[in-house]
Amino acid sequence: MCVKILIVEDDYVVARYLQEILLDEGYKLIQHSTNVEDALKVIQSQKPSLVLMDINLGRSKDGIDLALDLLVKDNFPYIFITSYSDKLTIERIKETRPHGIIIKPFKAADIKTNVAVVLNNYRYKNIDVTRAKDTTNQDAPLRIKDVVRYIDDHISEKIDIDTLVPLTKWKKHHMIRMFSQFMGTTPYSYILNRKIEKSKLLLEATDLPVSAVAADMGFYSPSNFCATFKKFTGLSPEAYRKQYWIKSKTT
Repeated sequence: MCVKILIVEDDYVVARYLQEILLDEGYKLIQHSTNVEDALKVIQSQKPSLVLMDINLGRSKDGIDLALDLLVKDNFPYIFITSYSDKLTIERIKETRPHGIIIKPFKAADIKTNVAVVLNNYRYKNIDVTRAKDTTNQDAPLRIKDVVRYIDDHISEKIDIDTLVPLTKWKKHHMIRMFSQFMGTTPYSYILNRKIEKSKLLLEATDLPVSAVAADMGFYSPSNFCATFKKFTGLSPEAYRKQYWIKSKTT
């Protein structure tokens, strides 16, 4: 299998050194990119096996922005090569779940070893446990966890997507993609599901009118609540309450 590697580096000297190391190992190189915009175009057309990227690319978007985009696609591994090792940068890097990070200045052996190991692990799916997806979603970036926490804390209120976007400091479409990637559903569906789950508890534990439950859960109208509830449960709120009370009396 031909291994194609893309280098994203705006320092020509560093890029040239990386090319020499990788060519010496027998890898095929794709033309190197100097910025995120160009890299995304090359990735789409050339479909590399691995991306080696710097963080500081001298433009508004940096290597971490590129990695966040690659994280959503998860089509191939990527390694950061950077001189930045401060706490803030490391925290940003951790959110992208890279397959490796090499601190400059580096030796040829650092590149050869990391590239070989990462390609092997990715090929055979022996990926680090922090990249494994599970039902608890513990791998979700901190920003996504903040969104989930906000939704759960304000579930009785009217919540729209525009309220959630500032919590992540991402653009709206990227926030939706990242949330869907880690939570397995869109923010809108997650909000509705949480509202319905809490509505069930109110219907089970109280004799509040359906209209009051709808108001307490931040629905726009009782009819909107009833339609949404039936969509998620297959029953109207009244039918659900009646079914629950009948079951509770027989158990």
